[in-house]
Amino acid sequence: EEFVEVVSSGTGQSFGFNQWAPRILKREFEAPKHGFPMGSAFKDFETLQEAFSNEGLEIPPVLAGALATYKEALTRGLADEHKGAMVKVWERKMDVTCSAAKS
Repeated sequence: EEFVEVVSSGTGQSFGFNQWAPRILKREFEAPKHGFPMGSAFKDFETLQEAFSNEGLEIPPVLAGALATYKEALTRGLADEHKGAMVKVWERKMDVTCSAAKS
């Protein structure tokens, strides 16, 4: 919770972080209740890939990393959850769980 508070109040804040971090801490991954399902949103990544390819451009590293995480999330069966559930990919790799501190 402190991490989310610090990032949300500094230069690291973004719409995505502010939108998904509180839901991640509460473990609210249900779509469409809490966001658009990843499986349905993947077409946006496909559109980006096609646009870069058509222009003969490499996919930028940040986008490539996000795409790899997204694909792994879909492979792990998270297509029906919102994109905040991508954190589960990294939780598994790092053997941690991101959640709010218990009172």
